[in-house]
Amino acid sequence: MENVYDIRKKESLMFVLPKNFCLAFSEQYINKRVAIAVNLYYEQDVNFYLNYIRQVPDFVHIYVISSVSNILDKIEEYSKQRKNVFCLKKENRGRDISALLVAFREIALEYEYICFIHDKKAHHVYLEEEVSLWINNLWGNTIGTSSYIQNVLSVFEDNPEIGVLAPPEPMGEHIESWYGEIWAGDFENTKKLAKELGVKCEFDRNKPPITLGTVFWARSCSLEKLFKREWIYSDFLEEPLPDDGTISHAIERVFAYVAQDAGFKTGTIMSDEYAEWSLLFLQESMRKMSCLLVEKLGVHELYQMKVEYVERYEKELLEFFTKNKEVYIYGAGVFGKEMLIRARRMELEAKGFVVSDGRRRELCVNGVPVYELHEIIDKEGVGIIVSLNYGLQEQICKDLQARGFDNFIRGNVLEG
Repeated sequence: MENVYDIRKKESLMFVLPKNFCLAFSEQYINKRVAIAVNLYYEQDVNFYLNYIRQVPDFVHIYVISSVSNILDKIEEYSKQRKNVFCLKKENRGRDISALLVAFREIALEYEYICFIHDKKAHHVYLEEEVSLWINNLWGNTIGTSSYIQNVLSVFEDNPEIGVLAPPEPMGEHIESWYGEIWAGDFENTKKLAKELGVKCEFDRNKPPITLGTVFWARSCSLEKLFKREWIYSDFLEEPLPDDGTISHAIERVFAYVAQDAGFKTGTIMSDEYAEWSLLFLQESMRKMSCLLVEKLGVHELYQMKVEYVERYEKELLEFFTKNKEVYIYGAGVFGKEMLIRARRMELEAKGFVVSDGRRRELCVNGVPVYELHEIIDKEGVGIIVSLNYGLQEQICKDLQARGFDNFIRGNVLEG
């Protein structure tokens, strides 16, 4: 059985959907039962979230769940303006997880398609901007507009193998879930929950779950094993809730695996507007990370980060330094400096940089002396690592061989 993360990648289950127009309009899904469940807790933000709720088409049923009476009163007022809006009172325990699996559990299986979403708030000032982006991710990529909602339903109609569609993993300067450690301390307890539910799937510590949180669209039948369990409020810890390791954190990560066990796949959805923002953000983030990797580790391109490349590369460097009395790096520019960083990280020290005769501009670079080729080429026990851009590297290797010098390796051309 393949891992859910690998399936999403292999089959490109990433759907970028228009926000402001329908890709296709089908009476089929309008005639099917569709429900959106919304858990609200922060009373001061209700009007903000109502702006999203107002975008929901009339044929979709809306269930607003809350432990706060004033919020439900406000929703009751709103329900007088449109049909198919219902209020559910919950206990103040279990946060959004209990809203989904206790208050909404029995209702969920009455519908063919369901969406669950909840409010969110930053608890630290430095995270306010990024949590705001996260909220836009969660809400904009699930119920952003009436057209977008219909486009999500079209994905289900056009892809019967899809069981769950979730917004993309959050990202930001302080939120690394898109590219970092998404399991946190919840790998084992998620596996344990899956076993308790009778879910059979492949878990891999090195492959992150697709879902992080309880915001998603789903065919209700794909999550039947989760909804069939008779959850109660006391299944969830009282506040304050730990940062990870609880049943709530396991549930946030288990949706794709439950769907897979039921014979369905999990994909990611986002609006075209969010895709534009995220691509620009990621490009700038990758540029910053790349500059730092070059400066600190000498990693210049993505293939240099592959484990097999790094192991082979470092083995060759170690062998070359071991067999030679003195090792010089040909080139004192960007590639040469990268090589020096790599060597030092392995606790190997080059004797110096070397440049072509008549080309020395500095006597010392990064604390290492710079020599011209004629000063070292006739010394015994000398090895040279040629570290220049690829065009110059080829020419220098030919020049060295023409001068009868063969004890060199190319510093930057191991294939990925």
